Formats: sequence, C-alpha cells, structure tokens
Amino acid sequence: MITAGLLWSSCKKTTHEIDYPFADIKSFTVSDENGHKLSVAVDQQTLTLYWPGNTSAPDSISPVIEVSERARISPASGKKVALKDGLSYTVTAQNGTSLVYKLKVVNNQAPPQLNDESPLTTRQYDQINLNGKVNYLIPDLEKTKAYLVDGNGREVRLMIVDLGRTALNLFVDTYDQTPPPAPGKYKLKIVTGDKSISSKADFITIDKADFAPPYIFNASAQPIRAKRGTRVILPFRNLLGNTISLISLDGANLLDIVNVSADGQGLLVDIPAEHSTGEFYLPLVYYDHNATGTSGAVYSPRSISPIIITE
Repeated sequence: MITAGLLWSSCKKTTHEIDYPFADIKSFTVSDENGHKLSVAVDQQTLTLYWPGNTSAPDSISPVIEVSERARISPASGKKVALKDGLSYTVTAQNGTSLVYKLKVVNNQAPPQLNDESPLTTRQYDQINLNGKVNYLIPDLEKTKAYLVDGNGREVRLMIVDLGRTALNLFVDTYDQTPPPAPGKYKLKIVTGDKSISSKADFITIDKADFAPPYIFNASAQPIRAKRGTRVILPFRNLLGNTISLISLDGANLLDIVNVSADGQGLLVDIPAEHSTGEFYLPLVYYDHNATGTSGAVYSPRSISPIIITE
C-alpha cells in the first residue's frame, strides 16, 4: 500500500497558467458634439476616425476603448486627449508584449461654398446679408470667421450677426476695436473649420458711415450673467456721443436704463422681474446721435459670449 501511494503521487501533474499575449484594440468609440457615437476603424495598428462633415471637430476627445482580455492601454479608456493626427495609444498584453496604435483623423467636412458674387454695397456699421448665398458653414462662432480682403491682401475680420449652415449675415466693424474697414471695394474670405473659400471678385463695396452707432458687445469668453429683478452693466461700443433710449434683449421686454458706467464703456441697467430667461446674443439698441440729432436702432452683432438671464 505504501508503494502504490508513492507511485500515484509521482504521477500528479502541475498546471502553470500562461500569461495572455494579446494586445489588440477591439473597439474605439468617441462622441460628437451632439452625443452621436462614432466608431473608429481599426486596421492593424492604425485607428482611423472619420469625423462627420455636419459637425465641427473638437479640440479633444474622451474615447471609450475595449482591448484584449487582461491587457491594458495608455492613455486609459475615457481619458481626455487632444484630437490630432499621430496620437499614440499603447496596448500592453499580460505577458508584456506591447503594440503602439496611431490615430488618423479624416475630416469629412465639405468645403464652404460662395454661390453668388453679385455686387453688394453697404456702409460701415451696417450689415452684409449673404443668407442663401453660402453653404456648408459650421454654425459655430469659434469655428467660422469672415474677412474683408482689400486690394493689398490685408484681411479685416468682421463681426457676425447671424450664422447657419446656409446663412451668414455680417456686421461691418472689427472684433478687435481697430477702425472699421475703410471705404472701398473688397473681396470676401470665409474660414469654417479647417476649410476656407475666397471670392474671385471684389464684389463688396463699403461706403463711409455718417457716424458710429452704439451697440452692445461682450468681447469676453465669459458670459454676462444676471438674475431677473437685478442690475447689471452691459458693455457698449461707440457709447460716447450717443444717448441710449431703449434696450431689448428678447424683442419683447425693455430694460430700465440707470446710468452710464464709471468707465464710460457700458450702461447700468435693471432687468425687469418679468423678463424672459435664457441666452441672448442679439440685443436691439435704440439711440439718438447727439451731434446730428439722428435717431436709429441697431441689432448688436453676436458677442463672443451671450447675456444670460436666470430666475
């Protein structure tokens, strides 16, 4: 019996678990600005992301990634990374084997179109209405910009009143508060996303304005926030030499004007308790020009950030 027991014991086998050698990316998914999920094509060690043309590509993404069992990936799944060609992901298998994957971004954005270069004449501080004459614009103020280009190739960035995929309404003044475009003929340049188009002809004529009208413009990246029933200072351009009679943010309610701010660059106003809430980009300003006695109204161009009224 002892001998048999020893023989049986000597026949026992020891099992050793082998580390997994797999370092594959099984899926790689990102979301666009509307929350739609975009799947990345994985071909060997190339990750190809086809970004749809109807949305603007962001500066960064937070992809959700599935890798082989017991493997790990760096940067980790869900980590925010810059969206750019050549971004590297390293997958390391359990046995230490690693593979490096490179991201390739293909932007399916259609190039912008300018379909009509019929002559247009306007004045400084007036509007250039291109609605229906353009196509494939990204409706994002940070992604789409418009410039007048003079005969020397100098570009002047204009302010935007209205922007859509087939809509562009410009305000003839500059973002940086340099003097407005001088009277003359100009070509038009539009940059949207990473695409651009320039007109073939100098089809836009700018005439000199009699005076500079006042309008609200928030140049800060931070919105102006106010609650109903409180006071707030609204930043103005061209306030000097003009008297503001009425201001409306929503086209229905009028703000109560208190006085000019201490620096002379804005107006202190009361927000009515019954004012609508929301984000407002295009305030309407009624004014009297002191020197000429001219009365008028102007829709302020779209600010970089809105005026936000809350409860």
